[in-house]
Amino acid sequence: MLLIAGIIMALTLWLSAKAKKVTETEVNLGSQHEGEERFKPNNVSRSIVKTSMRFSNLFALIVPRSVSQKYNLSFEKNKMKQATVIHDKPAFDLVRAASNLVIASILIAWATSMKLPLSTTFVSFMVAMGTSLADRAWGRETAVYRVAGVLSVIGGWFITAIIAFVVSGIFAFILYKAEATGAIILLLIAAIYIISSQLRFARKEKKQKEGNSKLIILQGTDADILQQNKKMVTDTLSEINLHYGNILEGLKNSETSSLEKTYKKLKELEDYGFKLRAQSIRYIKSLNTEESKPAAILLYSTDLLQDITYSSLTLSEECLHYVKNLHRNPNREFVVITDELKIKMNNFITTVIMIITENKTADIETVKTARDDVRNFLNLQLDTQVEQIQQAKPGVKQAILQTSILLQSRDILAVTLRILKMYKKYFQQN
Repeated sequence: MLLIAGIIMALTLWLSAKAKKVTETEVNLGSQHEGEERFKPNNVSRSIVKTSMRFSNLFALIVPRSVSQKYNLSFEKNKMKQATVIHDKPAFDLVRAASNLVIASILIAWATSMKLPLSTTFVSFMVAMGTSLADRAWGRETAVYRVAGVLSVIGGWFITAIIAFVVSGIFAFILYKAEATGAIILLLIAAIYIISSQLRFARKEKKQKEGNSKLIILQGTDADILQQNKKMVTDTLSEINLHYGNILEGLKNSETSSLEKTYKKLKELEDYGFKLRAQSIRYIKSLNTEESKPAAILLYSTDLLQDITYSSLTLSEECLHYVKNLHRNPNREFVVITDELKIKMNNFITTVIMIITENKTADIETVKTARDDVRNFLNLQLDTQVEQIQQAKPGVKQAILQTSILLQSRDILAVTLRILKMYKKYFQQN
């Protein structure tokens, strides 16, 4: 039985996607490179890091400078390695990897020989975190995120222990009272849970892989990167355009489910924008060429996409909040305005996407004319709204919503044109 259990455990560690996820979390928290942080900082992690920094400053006053300088030499990176751009760098070097394996193996073997109950995952994880701390993998850029991750993992273990204690007691009671019938029911419940858990995990992994694939825009030559960047920008603009129309349509029909779905999609787009910008900065840092145009395009495009996404997300949030709280529907006249606005914005954004895709930046004057038409329409409607607020005196919530739709639309309009101008400037220089 022990042999069979060992074989099952070994196969699970090798084949199970969930087991790989546990390893991925450990490696991510112990990585000596800056990357995407999986955990969000909290007050506890900030307090721990702040206290540690104060102790560090205190010891710096006590320890002689010559000793500190000699000690710091051990952490200087090889200049050849710094000058070499390596994709998919290992999370840590061979020395730390060997230390992790040897120390964890010794502790697990010793505790097992002493017949002490222990979690091999806990030992491996804490050894990896200890060597990461000693290896200065947790710098000022990453410390609060890594500490928050460690606390989350440890807290999760304690919560799991409590849940396991309570649930096992309940299951034992059911088996004691219901006997065979209870066992069958519990087996069915366990099977349903395992299947649903696997399906949820598979969906989550698929979604994460799709998100990661969207971030692969920084490989290849400068020309490839610019083409990939253009595709990323036009795809994002198309998505914004679709969501913008869905927001106005959802508000018109008071469809909470549609607005919630759109808000969720825009929230994911905002998270994608933050990850994309961080990846672009890391790419710019690794450039070995003096050519700054690709770096500038990456930096400006990601910043502008964040601006337009934020405006769309704000608009979505306000409309969703308005409908969910059952406020009075916008008046018919304003619904007619939003219908016309949706058509105008759709035509404008679609035109910009086409020009960027086909490199027809010479047609920017035509786009400016179309922009002026939409902008004049928005300004006229804003003036009308101000007059209606003074004369008809609508509800405050209704007035805020209607003016906000027009103002956020104007922001989206302006940023879309700025994106086109950015590409025009680059292609004119080439």
